[in-house]
Amino acid sequence: MEIDLEKRLMQKHQQTAQQLLDYSVSLKQLFQDQWFYLWTLTPDNLFVVDSDHQQLLIADGLLKVEFKQSPAGLIQFSTSHPEISVQKLADFVANEISFLIRDLKAQHSLFLKTKVQLFRQLLVEEVFKWVDGENRIEHYLYNLNLHDAQALDQIMMDAGYYEVAHLTAFAASGTTIPLSVELNFKHLSLVNSILGANFLTIQPLMLAYDQLCFSAESFIPAPVYRIIETTFHDHFTLAQVIEHQTEFNLLLNHAKEQPQVLVFASWIKRGYWQYSDIFSKKNFTTANSPYWDEQISSRFPLFYFNRTVNWLFKQDKLVIDWVAKRIDQINVRVAVTALSFVDTSQIHPHILVLTLKYFKSIAGRLFVQACHDAADKNAWFLLENSSDESTQSTVKHPYVLRDTVPNTSNKTEISASVLYLEEWLHLLYLQAKNDQRVAKHVYKNLSRVMQAYALFMQRLIDGLPNELIGFIEPHTQEHPQFLAILQKYQLEKEKFRKIFKHPVLQFNRNTSVFDSYVADYLLDYFHQPQTLAKNVTWSGLYQQAVRWHQQIHYQDTLSKLRLRLDIETWRRVSPQEIMFTERWKFIELNSLEQIIHESTSYKHCLALSYTERIAEGEYVAFHMSSLDDEDIHLTLGCYFKFEQLHFDQLRLPNNEHASKDVVQDAKLFIQQVNQHLIWDFKARKVE
Repeated sequence: MEIDLEKRLMQKHQQTAQQLLDYSVSLKQLFQDQWFYLWTLTPDNLFVVDSDHQQLLIADGLLKVEFKQSPAGLIQFSTSHPEISVQKLADFVANEISFLIRDLKAQHSLFLKTKVQLFRQLLVEEVFKWVDGENRIEHYLYNLNLHDAQALDQIMMDAGYYEVAHLTAFAASGTTIPLSVELNFKHLSLVNSILGANFLTIQPLMLAYDQLCFSAESFIPAPVYRIIETTFHDHFTLAQVIEHQTEFNLLLNHAKEQPQVLVFASWIKRGYWQYSDIFSKKNFTTANSPYWDEQISSRFPLFYFNRTVNWLFKQDKLVIDWVAKRIDQINVRVAVTALSFVDTSQIHPHILVLTLKYFKSIAGRLFVQACHDAADKNAWFLLENSSDESTQSTVKHPYVLRDTVPNTSNKTEISASVLYLEEWLHLLYLQAKNDQRVAKHVYKNLSRVMQAYALFMQRLIDGLPNELIGFIEPHTQEHPQFLAILQKYQLEKEKFRKIFKHPVLQFNRNTSVFDSYVADYLLDYFHQPQTLAKNVTWSGLYQQAVRWHQQIHYQDTLSKLRLRLDIETWRRVSPQEIMFTERWKFIELNSLEQIIHESTSYKHCLALSYTERIAEGEYVAFHMSSLDDEDIHLTLGCYFKFEQLHFDQLRLPNNEHASKDVVQDAKLFIQQVNQHLIWDFKARKVE
């Protein structure tokens, strides 16, 4: 209702503007003078990206924004009409348009609509100034003859703009024309008032503006854009680029010569940016480098091995950027080092990033455990402290393992805790200084599980269009471009998402390949000193993780139930241990072990919610399996009242409801059992 009213008011406003134009030659000329600047404008040429000349053309060239690789100025604004000032248009483009650096969530339609409406209105008002519209309106109104004043008053009063003939009063007796009347005439003389909705239609303008926001890389020189994407997080304005002009000039040569690693500049003190060797590989393996910011500068280097830095420098900028932004996180550095020991040349950069993401929270703990095992096996601590010179270690180090031998020296005490991760890294470096095979051996298990994940993920994306690889993670699938690409390749969203879920094993729910399900298992697995097979697969690790999670759930549930119950088994209700109908096999669950296995295997709440009632003789549970299909398993729950079973519920794995036909079969089984019950409440003996 409100929208219809607004639309009618706008139509009435336009009709009034056109009536004034039809009546007055002066107002028509004022419109023609404005139209001179605007007549070529369409939604397609309001925001034009000229990639070949690295420039933006705003309003069909009324404003030109050029990008230069010059210390004198990275951005230059100009116009092809020297007689006008485009400063306000330039200010809008510089300050109001946010260019997005990476594909983020879609911009809200209301945001886009507001932006294009503001720019369109600004453009119209600026054109009105260029033709001296305000003075011309005032001059026109104050020089009207009585006849014209009466005619204009009639148009305005019929439209409801005012109720008193102000222009006639001024023409007849010189009564002052109210400011509100002048403003009405000025507003009605604007181009968009006259043309209404036909002037630069909002909807296509929104699309053009949205595309402009994502187009920065196509019109900004590559070295400059590289500085921008490593300086700003996810968006920037041209005003911010101008503000950082001095810093950009310092980085420009680096951006031309070493664009891949430029992102590390954010961790380097600004006073050293003009130095030519700030991205030298040795700075990454040297402790206390003067270049690094205090946040990451320490008595330990960022990386301990040249091979790690060499591996990192060879990667796509997608990988380097992700690592660089988190270089202060020691877990990330451990994960990078682990990957550097295996061949990743055939792995897509996006998959490498996902692999680092998956392991960054556990890499440190897995490494410490592996390093501790190696130290224990090779007696890194004991040999050096041995009184027998023939068994003393030839590798000196400043560490002693806490709670093993009395620390009579000034050595640093460490333990197998991630809190001492940096010390363990340093210890390994000292042990492997003369033989890097030592480091490779310690990292071996971590490297292999990371490689297994990367190869597993790579196989998942093999055959997918390259455009879709950036939309693998669920949170990236909110962008409208994702749906557009799916439609382009005739792919269904749910089928695409299903690609990145582990297959259902032992009635597990679908587990995302990004979930920490396997990672949780690896933390426990690495506490068992053993070497992973070189051909270990992620699918195999997932299967092991399923069994591990079930066992953990079993033990946890058993511990809870033993606090509530003092018995392990109880007498069954059924006349036989195993019973059959025409299509089904039934087994009554009359022990803690059976009930817990039923809950953990088929993922429902039987154990924690019903065990006490079952033990007390108030409830009975059966495992029900199909004789025709070995993959069909259900759990049947019954009340036990007055020595009779009464149907309560029948559940498939994951607590899903059974079909009506199967429920009917279960009820028929209950009727048959009720005819042969042998329960004796007073004698709790186990059969």
